[in-house]
Amino acid sequence: MPLTLSPHPGLVVKPAIDLPNAAVLTPDSYTSWATMFEANKRKTQYLLTPGDYTSWGDCVPTNVAGGTSLAPKLIAYYHPDDDDQNPVDRVGGNEALCADFHFTGVTTTNWMVHGITTRGGASNWLMDGGCSGITFDYCLIEDKAKTVTAYMIRIREATDCTIQRCVIRNFILNPKKLSSDSFGVAIGNIPQDVIGIRILDCEIYNVGDCIQITDAKKTTPWKPVEVVIEGCDLYMTEAYHIFDGSTDTQTTWLENGVDIKAGSSSTGKLRVSNNRIWGFRRNAKPTAKPTALGEGIVIQRLARNIEVSNNIIGDCPRGMKDENWPISGTLGPKTVTFASDHILTTTEEHHFLTGQGQMQLTTTGALPTGLSTTVGYYIIVLGTTTFSLAATCADAKAGTPVVGFSDKGTGTHKIRIKVGQTRNITVTGNQFHDICDYADSDAGSVWAPVTDIAYTNNYIARSMYLCANSPTEYWGPVFTGNIRAEVDDIQRPEKQTPTLPYDPALNTIDTHTGLYDTYERKRWTGIEVAYGAIRLDP
Repeated sequence: MPLTLSPHPGLVVKPAIDLPNAAVLTPDSYTSWATMFEANKRKTQYLLTPGDYTSWGDCVPTNVAGGTSLAPKLIAYYHPDDDDQNPVDRVGGNEALCADFHFTGVTTTNWMVHGITTRGGASNWLMDGGCSGITFDYCLIEDKAKTVTAYMIRIREATDCTIQRCVIRNFILNPKKLSSDSFGVAIGNIPQDVIGIRILDCEIYNVGDCIQITDAKKTTPWKPVEVVIEGCDLYMTEAYHIFDGSTDTQTTWLENGVDIKAGSSSTGKLRVSNNRIWGFRRNAKPTAKPTALGEGIVIQRLARNIEVSNNIIGDCPRGMKDENWPISGTLGPKTVTFASDHILTTTEEHHFLTGQGQMQLTTTGALPTGLSTTVGYYIIVLGTTTFSLAATCADAKAGTPVVGFSDKGTGTHKIRIKVGQTRNITVTGNQFHDICDYADSDAGSVWAPVTDIAYTNNYIARSMYLCANSPTEYWGPVFTGNIRAEVDDIQRPEKQTPTLPYDPALNTIDTHTGLYDTYERKRWTGIEVAYGAIRLDP
């Protein structure tokens, strides 16, 4: 699968410069964004000539109604001689340097920010409050710092928004709190739907998680978060590795490439494809368990209905990790009591959604007559601590419960996600190279499968182990059509329980096909990056 460079076919097109309807600006034109917008209410384009606009403060558009989806209002770098030059190539020269951009509110629609540079500061670029049709295009965001958690770009309640062709890089570590978390792009963590988010042809590096997709764990964890990540370079450079001079140990204060904690109940809405991901290391948190093992991609919590395809992942202790499907922990079992007829009550807010399933009942005694610990049920939400059970998702949405119960059973009863429930995650057509244990971190494995992920037609080369895991409850990974070359073993010797359902007859061992010649280990630290636009020909 040779690499080719071409723009993503779904990029939002930048409107042509329209000088009669534009405000051409300099740093001295106004003292704030608010006064600028007030003076130019009828303009559709705001063109920033080179200069430092940070004294204007954060940009929060006051005339929030933008253009149309085909012709959004435009805030853009403007210099006729180098208008198409990437902001990275303008560092130290003709930049339009700004503070952060905040697009919030349901009436904030159809804006594009193009060619702008943001450097430093403790705030973040933001899409929130129900905004839609916002695009950040061809921008440079770098050198952010914050005491606890730093976001370069944060997307919360938003619909049909795009980050494309941007370079997002270099979280500045806080010397007093080296384990501070940081994100290149953080999506979700809000009790509303986050739909139609796209991260295309970007380069994101040297931040805690390059991209994190997360649920609102404490409020509405099952709300959909739907994101497409395509054509990106996500990586960490040696400048952020911690070297132990006496050994070959390498760790870092950062974490992962893509951390996926949420998903959607619809298929095809969360996709990670055609990216290159490399250079991560185990987190060096000194006082507790490492917060990450240097995975290229982590799939955990309520991640579901995901496609991971045609990526190149390498030079890290673990290619992909599948963990924490919440059959335990904070999103795990909830104690229930059976009230009158068909109503169940939890001792705390359940945060369920109608149609959620399949759910499984457990008990230390006996369930009420007519209910079973082996059947999968679906939720009908009645209140914050009350719900009923349905036999199918359709029944749940129609409000049709299972047959009511006349007794309350005996013992302590709990409800949780059903063990063995499908997550509908596919990992296909990817290349994994040089997955090695750099820090005795219980890693060195291409995959750490737990649930029913389908691993098909992937190519694995020059790595320590194919799989590593020893969960207490484990089911369902399927391995078919994968090719492995120069892989030490199927599974780490100390991780042989339970035995993986890996059938050599359904997969291939290849001594050397030459497919990965271009990616010798020495190339990972000096690999040519391209400011995004990475396509993998099938």
